[in-house]
Amino acid sequence: MGGGGGEPSRPPSTRASRAVTRHSAPAELRIRLTAALARAAVDFLASPERERLRACPAPRCVRYFLQEHARQQWCKPSCGNRARVARHYQRHQAER
Repeated sequence: MGGGGGEPSRPPSTRASRAVTRHSAPAELRIRLTAALARAAVDFLASPERERLRACPAPRCVRYFLQEHARQQWCKPSCGNRARVARHYQRHQAER
């Protein structure tokens, strides 16, 4: 019973069989969702809306966002705050 390789294999239990069946439907759903997402990305990148796509310049942020107005620079307010804090820290470190 030590889990060694010499133990005979047992037939899958009913629970294991249900798990296999249960996971096959989400796999199909995942494929359909991935295809829909890919289609939406292609449609977006081929449209004039792509000009509004921006990478957030905040430190450590990896998000992209759609610029809603000309002065919008950040994907969310907390990123703008993080950038302002970083600038403040840099300024005060230079004074020392």
